[in-house]
Amino acid sequence: WPLLGPKIPVFPRQTWFKPLGDAGEGKTFSLSRLALAIIECFSMEKSRKMEYKQINRLVPIMIGYSELTDCHNKAEIIGRIYDTICVASELSKVRKFLYRKGKVTRVIEKYLSQGRFVVMIDGYDEIENIDRRLELSQILESFMNDYDKCNFVLTSRTKIYENERFSNILEDHMLYLSPLSKDKIYRFIQKWDFPEGKSRGDLYQRIINTPQLEDVSSNPLLLTMITYTYCNSNDLSFKS
Repeated sequence: WPLLGPKIPVFPRQTWFKPLGDAGEGKTFSLSRLALAIIECFSMEKSRKMEYKQINRLVPIMIGYSELTDCHNKAEIIGRIYDTICVASELSKVRKFLYRKGKVTRVIEKYLSQGRFVVMIDGYDEIENIDRRLELSQILESFMNDYDKCNFVLTSRTKIYENERFSNILEDHMLYLSPLSKDKIYRFIQKWDFPEGKSRGDLYQRIINTPQLEDVSSNPLLLTMITYTYCNSNDLSFKS
């Protein structure tokens, strides 16, 4: 992401991004880190809040495509955003049903119109039915155009999205997640606590000296599985 400073993202007005990657490459994790970076701006000292005024007024909304499967119009998408906020704020079903929904929905519509939300929708590829997926993409394109002051970040596996691109997302706003380099693999392993008899150096050497293992270790999810297996295997001759 473009940054104003350490961990502080930049969002030009009316910007829509599409992070792409294969399974396990960190699409969902990237959205979570982005949401956290925005939230951290809320707790800044007052002097720094003015410096990052563009960011600290934004509110991240993270929702899965699977949660939008049954949406057919703008009102239903706003309803899903409302549900997401309720879950995050742990409102009881009775309270939100009796007197909260109308008020909160009006605030959601206001924030969308003002560009206050960063709407992050994860997992386009998780909608298996291609006809429904294409129909939903058209509904979302219309929604994004209606609230074009907001920033939208939508993730998908690369191969599926490249054949079903959103017409309103520019080519240079398609972000491809890169595989982990040797340095990043090493830094990842350094963050683990290893049991007695196992070491970071030993695992790292096994990875980089085994081409097949090094290849799959460039995927964060697979590297997590490899590291976990190494740490918890009773077989000290752990092999790829």
